[in-house]
Amino acid sequence: DQSFRSPRPLASAMYCLDTPPDGVGQTVFCSTAAALEDLPARTREKLSALSATHSYRQLGASFAKYAGGTPKTLSAARAGLCAEHRLVEHDALYLAPHAIEAVTEDGVEMQGGADLVDALSTYCTGPAYSHGHVWEQGDYVVWNNL
Repeated sequence: DQSFRSPRPLASAMYCLDTPPDGVGQTVFCSTAAALEDLPARTREKLSALSATHSYRQLGASFAKYAGGTPKTLSAARAGLCAEHRLVEHDALYLAPHAIEAVTEDGVEMQGGADLVDALSTYCTGPAYSHGHVWEQGDYVVWNNL
């Protein structure tokens, strides 16, 4: 969350005040650390050389496209596609497809970067790496933002 900020937040939290009566309201969490660890070493090596520009402008464009929101302007933050969590010292994929504006290698924008981010996001959110949390009143969930 808020991947466009530099430095990025360490964690996010949600507290459930109430749940919808029809049982909807599930939140899906995924382990990009486990997903990265399971990739072949050669792929991990290639990904570690890439960076992604996370921008509020791209986030605003995503909101406008999918939810009718209006884009705002804040500066962008660059982060490696593979990043080490500052607290647990474990590498993971650092993905925010709705906020990633560009993927770069050695400072040069990579053709097909959006497709790579989409493919990695699909991989990470597959059943092997994801957990769907069904909310109940009073639940408090904290997760790292890598």
